[in-house]
Amino acid sequence: MSHGALTVSDIARATRLQETTVDALLAYMEQTGSLVRRVEAMCTGSCSLCSVAGECKGVNGSKGLTTLTLLPTERNRTGSVQ
Repeated sequence: MSHGALTVSDIARATRLQETTVDALLAYMEQTGSLVRRVEAMCTGSCSLCSVAGECKGVNGSKGLTTLTLLPTERNRTGSVQ
């Protein structure tokens, strides 16, 4: 994810996964505490001026720019599961 801001479509293309699979993986990572989603800006309804028009889903279906933050896990720190 060193490429900056990406959409689910961008991630799906880069990984050659379906968008629904990417959504499911993100939901799983959030549920297991590996990922936090946060709405940064709510949609103003001016989609024609938005760089991610048609791509944003926001949290719980609300429109808006959403930041995904990966959280450190024991595996990431040590290279193995404890």
